[in-house]
Amino acid sequence: MNMVPFKDERDLDARLAAYKGSVNNDYMNRRRYVEELEDLYYFDDGDLYIGTEKNGRWHVTYYLKENKPLDLNEALVTEIVGRRPDTSAAEAVGFRLYKMRLRLRLRLKEELGEISPRVATLDDVDFVARGIAAFDPVSGNHQSTDEIERDVREGRVIGIPGAGFLQYSVSPTEQTIEHLYVEPSRRGRGLALELVKHYVAACIEKKRATVWTDAEGGAAGLYEKAGFRKDGFHSAVMVYAPELK
Repeated sequence: MNMVPFKDERDLDARLAAYKGSVNNDYMNRRRYVEELEDLYYFDDGDLYIGTEKNGRWHVTYYLKENKPLDLNEALVTEIVGRRPDTSAAEAVGFRLYKMRLRLRLRLKEELGEISPRVATLDDVDFVARGIAAFDPVSGNHQSTDEIERDVREGRVIGIPGAGFLQYSVSPTEQTIEHLYVEPSRRGRGLALELVKHYVAACIEKKRATVWTDAEGGAAGLYEKAGFRKDGFHSAVMVYAPELK
């Protein structure tokens, strides 16, 4: 796969227009593409893949017309979002299901949350970067140092120094918890729940607050204790990874 950068916004728009009506998983949108244009690449061979390279893998969105089976030595990751994600098109070209994730949405914020005197805005970029590096290498949101430094600088990382942190993003319409991390030696003491409750009480400015987490495991239950509720949306994380076959 020869991924090449877009020349400009006109190049992006022309590619998208050529695949109008194709089978796709375009949960991203043009605004997001434009924001990431400097780091955005594409492969167009009758099927269009658009994405960025993170953690040694291409994270892509696909637009399929010819449904050509992939035959690559590179690893690709893609996500299909919906109430019942249809993975058949991705499977037909060579992707396989890696894991399912689910979305939770905060309800009744005014009745929830609890300020913790131990939690504050963090400025330790190295600690945050080390925590993020510990997340799943395939489905985790692995950010660049510049992205981490930006969120720290803009006050979107709260936590207890050396113990744990919560990182969140803010869009024009909603907020999203991006990472919740607790040092292994500090787990099992209620710190994660303390961080989430503080976030709910002190950091939420938008009417809509969400988080994505693995469908398996106990993280969903933790968020539910802080007032989040499953909203029925799932994400099928799909991989095309020759080294994992």
